[in-house]
Amino acid sequence: MTEGTIINKMTFYDIVTLIVPSALVCYDYNWKPLGEIGSWEGYIAQFGVLLMVGLLLKSIGVLWSNFWFRNNTDIILEEKAKATNIGGENISCGFIDIIFADPMKFILGPIMKCFYKQDNDIIRLYYNQYEIAYAQAYYGKRIEILESHVAFLQTWIIALVVLCFEKPEYLCCIVMACYVSIIIMLSVQRKIYNMIWETPNKISNDGTKE
Repeated sequence: MTEGTIINKMTFYDIVTLIVPSALVCYDYNWKPLGEIGSWEGYIAQFGVLLMVGLLLKSIGVLWSNFWFRNNTDIILEEKAKATNIGGENISCGFIDIIFADPMKFILGPIMKCFYKQDNDIIRLYYNQYEIAYAQAYYGKRIEILESHVAFLQTWIIALVVLCFEKPEYLCCIVMACYVSIIIMLSVQRKIYNMIWETPNKISNDGTKE
């Protein structure tokens, strides 16, 4: 899905994805300069600030994800092997990968980028499969829902990182929440990759689902 398509299809959930994480970061600030509390002008100004902060957090989250996590051909190939049962028996993505390896690679994204080389042929093949899957009403809706979860978690994680500096007295709890969120986000992204590779097989076996 292109950036233009995402903007055109912005939904209530997209707005919530921006507002909730930014509210987490900004809730403790004094809003009085934006207008008297209770006035509609004040509420509009507050909403505008939250929206802008949310966009900033989301941009940082997307930028960080692009270091290693997004369009990672190693993970894409792992999920392709599992989905198509071709070489899947040699792929091991177990508890250690989900709980430790993937999150550590994500956290160390800029460093991992130095050692990671993207295979553009695999990316093109993946997006061809993506278009096939997304064109099906049933599978397209499921993929879109999962992608919206990933988008929210990207922004949420950056908000938690900012909160570490705002509330150092709760650092341990915030770091734990951030790490769990990363695990969930990476697991959902793996599910998206897997679903996209296995969808053509399901379509051929079951027919198009509406």
